[in-house]
Amino acid sequence: MNKSLQVKLILILGALAILYSVKSLLSPTQSSDFSDKGTWYRCQSCGQSMQISLDEVTAFYQANPDRNGTPMACPECKIGLVSPGQKCPENGCFFGSAASLQDGRPGCPQCGSALP
Repeated sequence: MNKSLQVKLILILGALAILYSVKSLLSPTQSSDFSDKGTWYRCQSCGQSMQISLDEVTAFYQANPDRNGTPMACPECKIGLVSPGQKCPENGCFFGSAASLQDGRPGCPQCGSALP
């Protein structure tokens, strides 16, 4: 193989490596922490549990810039404020943070079911 062909191949491979690196840095993560449906919230007044997407949260704070830094108003009752949390996949219990089961796995603090 002649020298100029080797240089061209090295340049092409370098460019492909840079493109791949940039693409993987800019692509969204596939984390299970962020559901397509949104994060679970519960209203402190009406007690309703609901999933609210990031787009809905963003739209709320854009429409209510004076509310930035405060909890979002409940989209159901329009009176209470919502708090983020999780919903137990076993029994549907809503909770703020997981408990630790005796074997060290995370669990629902209300019903004691193991969480995935």
